[in-house]
Amino acid sequence: MIIPIVGASALEFWLSGVSAFPPNQFSVQNRKLVSLPEEYFVDYQEENYRAISSQYGLSLPIQIMVNKDADRKSGNCFHIRMRPKKLPDKSFVRLNKDIYISSPELCFIQVAKVLPLPKLVEAANDFCAMYSLNPNAALQQIARDPIVSTQNILSFLEQTKGLAGIKKARQAIAYAVDASFSPKESELAALASIRLSQGGYGMPKPGLNRDILLSEDAAKILGRNTCCCDLVWEKQRVIVEYDSNLTHLSVNQHAYDKRKTNALNMSGYKVFYVTAENMSSFKSIEATFSNLRKMLGLRPMKSTMEKYESIRREAVHAIVFTPWREYIKE
Repeated sequence: MIIPIVGASALEFWLSGVSAFPPNQFSVQNRKLVSLPEEYFVDYQEENYRAISSQYGLSLPIQIMVNKDADRKSGNCFHIRMRPKKLPDKSFVRLNKDIYISSPELCFIQVAKVLPLPKLVEAANDFCAMYSLNPNAALQQIARDPIVSTQNILSFLEQTKGLAGIKKARQAIAYAVDASFSPKESELAALASIRLSQGGYGMPKPGLNRDILLSEDAAKILGRNTCCCDLVWEKQRVIVEYDSNLTHLSVNQHAYDKRKTNALNMSGYKVFYVTAENMSSFKSIEATFSNLRKMLGLRPMKSTMEKYESIRREAVHAIVFTPWREYIKE
């Protein structure tokens, strides 16, 4: 008997439950994709689901996939999902001999049915990030190599047909980015990239955590030839640095940030700092992205911004102020 975990429960695992394993066990380089057996019997023992919930921090009931209507059972600790007729090959990861789980690529399609598009873009950024979430620890994120890339997801979508959610998944992956180092970077990149009519701020998609080559004089200021920056628009020579504690930094950190900004300015870049306060309300987020759009040389388009304000409010609420767990409740 096996337990095939899918949908929202798989999302929960890949964003936070994966932290129960060694950091890079499921990295793109190390993971092994397998096919779910054509025929199988599902384990319906409630205590096993309670154990999985405790071990991986997954919410109950856990979503599982069954082969046919005759396999439908009711339980307090699991919720049944039917296997689609055309389930892609090698779209699962095996956690142990009994537990299969939707790969990030397949999970992305499955949760597209329940997540609004802006939240789906943020989820893609989290999937492709350099961290996993650990909400129960003092340090709420753990560094790791990516478990998937935007290209992995895109290739999977191109090879997959007939699954519910795939249309929205294709829309969302167009806005997603690789290599986020923090949840706030994932949020900023999502809001920046999504087009105005879909709730974002309609900017070109940034690169994340890029090494910027400094000019010779600038390199002397920092004592190195390159520096890593959070969000980068290379063509416009604009950089966004997120700092949640900008007003509480040590004297040494303030001094370093000033040298870094000067070095980037000398190398031809404009640097825009975003703080936790800037992301604390819709009004402050609007002002922040309005200034960033100007820095990128984008037209104000006041009438267009006003036209989509209600959609943008919903997107900001979803991305910045609503935990993703709120969307996966049964």
